[in-house]
Amino acid sequence: MNYLSDIRAQNRPRQRPDNHEKLLFHPIADDPSSESAVCYEDWEFDHGRMNRFYVGGFLWFLRQVDEPPSNLSRFREEAISRIADQTNWFEMPNSGKAWSEGIARQQFNVAKRREPLHFQKAAIIIMACEIAAEAALGQGREMPDINDAKDVYTTMSIIPACWNINDFNRDLISRLEKLPDAFDKLKEATGQDSPTVFRHLAVGNTVTWETAAKTHHVISNDFDSSFKVGKVRAHPGRGSLGKQKATEFERVNIG
Repeated sequence: MNYLSDIRAQNRPRQRPDNHEKLLFHPIADDPSSESAVCYEDWEFDHGRMNRFYVGGFLWFLRQVDEPPSNLSRFREEAISRIADQTNWFEMPNSGKAWSEGIARQQFNVAKRREPLHFQKAAIIIMACEIAAEAALGQGREMPDINDAKDVYTTMSIIPACWNINDFNRDLISRLEKLPDAFDKLKEATGQDSPTVFRHLAVGNTVTWETAAKTHHVISNDFDSSFKVGKVRAHPGRGSLGKQKATEFERVNIG
């Protein structure tokens, strides 16, 4: 995935989404690449309280404003107020106190480090970026790709990491570890740096759809049929699969 080219190919409107689902980079569905794909019903109850979301376009925005993420954190309280007053994002099911709890300054650094957050935290950061862009433009500052604060929504989104693979479990990992080049094949195909991503996937952590789909393809095509796995899915699976937070070892392109 090349985040910036992929998000721009979507031709997103220069406006703030009125619904929380419209913040997503793509639907939380078993195959979000399908033209008819939509988020499965009540996905929020499976994923809404887990660290499974990245702030897409955040590095791009930091380059626009030429400020460290700690500076953007000063807009976090106003961001929560605007979300409450000007959007329907608070209506997200299974939100609990995630919106009203706010967001710590350190979470902006977490987003820059390309680590997963709660959906609500990622949304607050994107709103803070809109406010930061508004403030910069009000001061007469020029930014390469932003002429209006709402331009942030053409390039920023929330990247979900909610996927697991049926039968991709501890037993399969144990068998792969006996093959000399198995993890090298998986890393090359998925653009990952560490085999830990796949070990985490097998014990319940989730990954982005792109990584899950490419992992599935390699297992299904580059190994003999005894390594057969089930489908890629956005729902949690049997046992522990898909029940933990997203692995922090996945390399995710966030622009």
